[in-house]
Amino acid sequence: MSCDRANSDSFMDFLGRVRKRFDKALRFVDNASYHKSKRVMESVDSYNGDIMLEYLPPHTPEPSPI
Repeated sequence: MSCDRANSDSFMDFLGRVRKRFDKALRFVDNASYHKSKRVMESVDSYNGDIMLEYLPPHTPEPSPI
């Protein structure tokens, strides 16, 4: 799938590709609305823990310099 725009469909396609490539994966994502959409959350739940999403804290554009 070619992605011209980031949205729930393109993110779910990405997660499906990650799942095919790796047995288990942890993805760190920002708080974009499509990362938290109902469809994405249902899809991640259906992976039974094979794919996990960890959300970055809000308003953190870069890692802490510490």
